[in-house]
Amino acid sequence: MKRWFQSDLSPSRRARPPLSRSGLSRSGLSRSGLSRSAGFTLVELLVVVAILAVLAALAIPTFGRDSSEADFRRSVRLLAQDLRRLHYEAIASREHRSMVIPSPGERYSLNAVVPGTTTMSLLRREVLPATVIVAGVLERAATPGTAYAPPGALPAEVRFTGTADVQAEAGSTTAPTDSSATIFVRTVNNQFHARIVVYQTTAYVRVYDRW
Repeated sequence: MKRWFQSDLSPSRRARPPLSRSGLSRSGLSRSGLSRSAGFTLVELLVVVAILAVLAALAIPTFGRDSSEADFRRSVRLLAQDLRRLHYEAIASREHRSMVIPSPGERYSLNAVVPGTTTMSLLRREVLPATVIVAGVLERAATPGTAYAPPGALPAEVRFTGTADVQAEAGSTTAPTDSSATIFVRTVNNQFHARIVVYQTTAYVRVYDRW
């Protein structure tokens, strides 16, 4: 009996005193204060929305300009790649290959030409983006930095012969003659310009980022 009575009154089994009302109220106030400080007021949210709106207004024109420039550069690069491909195919097949650009310069076609004739068979037709046009073709290699008004003429044809010669004709539909060619490309709003030069002696195709 003595041992049981002592174990029952041991410190580990004694009940803890209840919390006072003042202690509960203080803890409740501290929790409510934390919840209020963790939130946002309506004014703060409106300020954040206004800042985001200003940033969006500044970023959208820049994004649109970058997108237009990227589309233009891509179109010029593809146009130059088609010229190089025609050159390689002409050498490999020993036949003529031709790029014909009608007026207005919103599209172009790639053709196979039977040597010694004017007969063409269509290989592929390409349509430029609505914001990109070929402004004209010049029957020579345009000197960098030299202004041309207007920049060449349309319709035009750039032809690669089976012997690696380059022929060009601009402003008419007659047969092209041995000559370098410069293709002027721009956006519809005249914001971006480029020119593609095809050199007659080497059939080398070079792109310049300005007229």
